[in-house]
Amino acid sequence: MDGLHNGDPEALGGYALLGRLGAGGQGVVYLGRGASGALVAVKTLNAASVADPVARRRFAGEVALVRQVSSFCVAEIVDADLEGERPYIVSEYVNGPSLQAGVTGDGPLSGGALHRLAVGTMTALAAIHAAGIVHRDFKPHNVLLGRDGPRVVDFGIARLLDSGATVTGQVLGTVAYMSPEQASGGHVEASSDMFSWAGTMAFAAGGGPPFGRDGLAAVTHRIMYGEPGLPKLPAELDAVVRDCLAKDPRSRPAARDVLLRLIGDRQAPADHATLQGTSWGHTTPDAARTLPPSPPAHTAPTPMPPAAPMRRPRRRALEVAAVGGVVVLAAAIGTAIVLWPSGDGGKPPAPPAVNGTLLNRDDFSERAGWDGDTFNITGTAAERVNHGYELSREVYSMYVDKTARTNTSLSPTPPKNPPSGQAERNVVVGATVQIRRASGRGFVGLVCLWDEDVARGYEFLLGRDGTARIVRYDRGVNRDLGAPGKAVVPDVGRTVALRAACRRDASGTHVTFWVNNAQMVDATDSPGLPEDPVSQVGFYLQIPESSADGSLYASYDDFYLYRPA
Repeated sequence: MDGLHNGDPEALGGYALLGRLGAGGQGVVYLGRGASGALVAVKTLNAASVADPVARRRFAGEVALVRQVSSFCVAEIVDADLEGERPYIVSEYVNGPSLQAGVTGDGPLSGGALHRLAVGTMTALAAIHAAGIVHRDFKPHNVLLGRDGPRVVDFGIARLLDSGATVTGQVLGTVAYMSPEQASGGHVEASSDMFSWAGTMAFAAGGGPPFGRDGLAAVTHRIMYGEPGLPKLPAELDAVVRDCLAKDPRSRPAARDVLLRLIGDRQAPADHATLQGTSWGHTTPDAARTLPPSPPAHTAPTPMPPAAPMRRPRRRALEVAAVGGVVVLAAAIGTAIVLWPSGDGGKPPAPPAVNGTLLNRDDFSERAGWDGDTFNITGTAAERVNHGYELSREVYSMYVDKTARTNTSLSPTPPKNPPSGQAERNVVVGATVQIRRASGRGFVGLVCLWDEDVARGYEFLLGRDGTARIVRYDRGVNRDLGAPGKAVVPDVGRTVALRAACRRDASGTHVTFWVNNAQMVDATDSPGLPEDPVSQVGFYLQIPESSADGSLYASYDDFYLYRPA
């Protein structure tokens, strides 16, 4: 624990602040002591975030979400002041190491300790799912071995803290326990957590993740296509773990079903105390480790009438940090999602696994180098930002009207000015898109092999009438490639999955367009656009000249980019 810094308060509310447990881009977590003498974690916003109304709304939303989850499986919020000049949230103190730290320091679990861990974490996961939340980052770092039982954390909390780890380490640390659908950039549901839980149990029993940790591409490929390397497990736990590691999410059992299997023929206990033991693993205070913080948090979406809510409005939470023991400032997830229906009651299918190297993935929960600042189409002309982040909804939004009929926004990967000879020539790019508001004709879509300075590349367009097209664009000249396809109509409020592939070879450029995983157009542009050192990908919006007073507002999410094998 660090001491208090200059400018830090010595107390907030009735809580004396003893030192800093962690600090991130938007806030600070302190170790505090209440009037009763109990240790607590106190999180506050920093001065810049206090002045940001979006940050304050996000901060307040964290409390509501964590209180939806049964308190036995998280660090309970005990107090909060969300309206004051310096808002804060107070959480209980959890004294115990993470599962990652315990196994690394003292070795794998076995016997009763392993079984108690499995039952305790599955009880927590069942409660989390019952609250309508999907964790999306279940892993050994996010299980705390408290003296009164395991707590599942960072399903809302650690995203506000700065990491200090390398980008590769951050990615691999998460990917090692991801489900195939999550590793491939697809949509995840509660079944994804079941896969991650099984990998975590394998770590607890064997000391390593079941798909290895020797590089992002290798681990991702094994998760999607390979068999897990499992340690020797008790027969009943081995069967459950293998079922939960099914590649097809529809084949995985639900948390409540797994819990009943783990406890035999008895009913799942209503009181968590029946699951508690004096030892959940190697749980001495000296065994505690500092949990690495995760990226910054984000917030609950604010659906915009008349469009229906986005497919998965995510809500956030606070932080996790430790010193001697582990302090959890609770909530629900930097990586969590709320199970919420899409506008038409459906949702796009998860994209198929891509055999290749993942170059970029973005859920727009934080700023990551895309064009534009905060999306704003309600201010004056000088204030308007027609493409940019909507962090309150965790999407990237774009707008076109008669004043600007086309709008392109490019991913920071691949970069605009790559080293000589390093431009990406073969890519698979995808995202989901939801039209939020529209009048007249218009198109949403993707671009690849794009050079905005020369003004050329390939457009993959889905019209408001469901027409799917691929357009070769070269300095103002458009030419359709292949025959248009008929796809699902992207009604206002309906989320649709788009995917495009661009592949260069000696015969030209091969381009393919999918909508909701159905191939719409496949064509070859021969000889293709001229070789170009710039080769970017991104999002595209357009209304035609014939749509005199038309406008189109759409939000993109779940972006991914691969270099195919």
